[in-house]
Amino acid sequence: GPGVDQSAPVTVPSLSGVRSVSSGYFNTCVVLSDASAKCWGYNGQGQLGNGSYTHTATPTSVSGSSRYSAIAAGTYSICAVLENRSIQCWGANESGQIGNGTTTASTTPTATNSLTSSWLSRPLTPSAPVGVEVSLVSSTSVTLSWTTPATDGGSAITKYQYKVGTGAWTDAVGTTSPISITGLPNYVTSTIRLRAVNSMGASTPSVAVTVRPKLTGPTIGVAYSSGKQGVQVGFAFTRPTGSTLAGFTVRAYAKGTTTVVSSCQTLPNGRSCYIPSLTSGTEYDIRVQGYFTVSGDPKVRETLESATSRVRVNS
Repeated sequence: GPGVDQSAPVTVPSLSGVRSVSSGYFNTCVVLSDASAKCWGYNGQGQLGNGSYTHTATPTSVSGSSRYSAIAAGTYSICAVLENRSIQCWGANESGQIGNGTTTASTTPTATNSLTSSWLSRPLTPSAPVGVEVSLVSSTSVTLSWTTPATDGGSAITKYQYKVGTGAWTDAVGTTSPISITGLPNYVTSTIRLRAVNSMGASTPSVAVTVRPKLTGPTIGVAYSSGKQGVQVGFAFTRPTGSTLAGFTVRAYAKGTTTVVSSCQTLPNGRSCYIPSLTSGTEYDIRVQGYFTVSGDPKVRETLESATSRVRVNS
């Protein structure tokens, strides 16, 4: 428990995604995967960096919103390297060890005066890709896009890698967004993470995105105006082996939108449908979606929608 010496390693509770760690004189600090920092332990000189002198036995966030790459805990002061390669220090400063030109202690991160150091000029790993999104989900693949990391660490990004679930990191084809990820299972929710790699190594992973591929949808064969208020649609679909069809829905969307104006349904053996209640002289986007069950699972599953057929209702 708190304040009890330990002769064997113990797990720090409520702490994950640790990127680096450093222990000082009765205190410890870490940098996390989101580039934030936390410290805990003795705080008599403000070395926990949280704006107080209160000791704490649990990890406490360092004040501010700086993004850190590495951290080093000293006797009564702490210094950290930021992603932009600047340095911040805090804690005791009676000998000027904070490096800000004073001998005044600080309980919060304080920028050091300008430094010239060969170590600081070394490349770092990139920051994590941001804005990761999935789109164009098909039956077994997905398109992944992202925004370039805020910094490449001073060395060009040579590749990106993605990870599906708990699998291994896989090199992406190409170094620009977007990329295609294939081989995903139908109707299984998967998490995908992305990281950037340069000559110094890999970035921390991006925030995970989830995807659930569906079976490829029906194929529209014909779609034409039938009268002045409706559209007749014919389509084809091959049911998955071992499945039982539940039926189809054919929808008319307002052109270029996802707003359903009207629809019709068919029985499992139906392959055509008349969509009523449309407006003459107006164009609509027509798409078909199938529904089915698989052996041993009563839950009705849906396919992806078909490709769009655009039809103008007769005037």
